[in-house]
Amino acid sequence: MSPAHPANRPIRRRLRTWRVQPRRRARLWTYAWRRSLRLRVVVTTIAVGIASLLGLGTLLSNQVRDGIFDDRAEQILADAASRAESAQERFDSATANSTQAVQQLANDTVRSLQEFHARP
Repeated sequence: MSPAHPANRPIRRRLRTWRVQPRRRARLWTYAWRRSLRLRVVVTTIAVGIASLLGLGTLLSNQVRDGIFDDRAEQILADAASRAESAQERFDSATANSTQAVQQLANDTVRSLQEFHARP
């Protein structure tokens, strides 16, 4: 088909419409918006759908993040309480009389707590 063929005219006309000046393009969109109920419904539906998805995604993301943070904080606090109780029991059962013995007990306690933490 040659470029002058009648079947090519609508395509060329549509391409020409997209190449017009921005002001005219804005007028065409405004005209289409006012005259076409279908265009308004489609654009509004897409906009509301995207906004809803973004809102729902943000809400779920925040809830998951907060849940993970709270669970981890509880684990850390439980671990710290367990270690403090273990250290307290060790000091309570110790019979250290001198400063050096107390220092050695403290060093051993810290080392054992660190080794306990390093194990999976």
